[in-house]
Amino acid sequence: MSLNLIQLRIDIMQHMLPGVFVLLKTADLREYFWVKVHRTRGTVLKGHVASELYFTDWPLGKAVSFAVDRIHDFTAAEA
Repeated sequence: MSLNLIQLRIDIMQHMLPGVFVLLKTADLREYFWVKVHRTRGTVLKGHVASELYFTDWPLGKAVSFAVDRIHDFTAAEA
């Protein structure tokens, strides 16, 4: 794992607030998708799918939970 990715994950856990969008990849590694975070607990985050998926049958708004090590990128909450 690159130092940049490790630092990104540390930054995420220090600054993860409800409303932040995180970029994940599906378990089968076929596609990336955005999730809007609603709650954090330790290294587990919960949120809702915020972008359309083409190969995975998940609707917008589907509730998901995931570990911080699944995050590939993140962006600030909506203003």
